[in-house]
Amino acid sequence: MADPDLLADGKRHGIVVTVSLLDRIRYGKLTAAAAVDFMARNVDKHANEMLAAGRTRAEVAAWVRAVSGKFISAFRLPSGLLCGCLGTP
Repeated sequence: MADPDLLADGKRHGIVVTVSLLDRIRYGKLTAAAAVDFMARNVDKHANEMLAAGRTRAEVAAWVRAVSGKFISAFRLPSGLLCGCLGTP
């Protein structure tokens, strides 16, 4: 079982970065595709740093799943935040 603090950190990280990206999309400063690319690079960078700091691959994988889950759930909002900022119904 992954460290609960590590999972909480992953969720917080996912929320903070996602909110920032959604704001940029909403105001036309970023496309959804660019947001996905940014998130992938951001997660990869942090995952590599965590591995270098001695975290196990399993711990890093759990953290990545926590971050990704928050990001993906924001993109799945039915007629919600992201749909509104993309201008789609």
